[in-house]
Amino acid sequence: MLSTFVKRNPRRFWKWFSLHEKELREINKDNYQKVFYKIYKCLEKFNPYLGFEIVTNSSDGKKEFIVTANGNTDLFETVYSLINSAPQKLKDKWNFTALRQATAQEVIIHFDDKTISSKDIFYELEESENDPGKLDIFIHIKGIVYSSEDVEDFIAESMIAVLDGLIGEYVNATKISTLILVENGELEKPKNILKLKTEIKEFGAE
Repeated sequence: MLSTFVKRNPRRFWKWFSLHEKELREINKDNYQKVFYKIYKCLEKFNPYLGFEIVTNSSDGKKEFIVTANGNTDLFETVYSLINSAPQKLKDKWNFTALRQATAQEVIIHFDDKTISSKDIFYELEESENDPGKLDIFIHIKGIVYSSEDVEDFIAESMIAVLDGLIGEYVNATKISTLILVENGELEKPKNILKLKTEIKEFGAE
């Protein structure tokens, strides 16, 4: 069952956001941790299972506030409700977005002293046997050795975020059943990860 936090009125969050809007909009590398923590604590009061991101939209110069359900489909309605209730007066300076969108043109993962990019990541899709209507994705990353559970967990979590950026959080959560990391040689017909968005449309996932 979802926490009763999901039933809290979003107006309380937006009232707080409006009062601190200037400080939030001026977030930078120097005050990032302080501002991030303030938003985190306020959003936590609305629903402790949601996450957020703040980015600068290069096309119009506005800040974009993205609320994510972290792939939990049970929370999608809550995210939409929060974003849809954002005050109109804030929209001159902010864009408000529900769920992570498919905006990535490149993939970068920093791991120890390595930098993993899209040229290193390959995948295959298979229809899920255990989750009808969904797909399992098998992923191989060149040069990565899964020497411990911590390494495997980090890479798996990073790849979930990568998939959100490539195909969008909604499609990732509703169309991908299981992400499986595999070793070199285990993919029969490997494809570069940047082809995923195009291929997944063939399965009716858009």
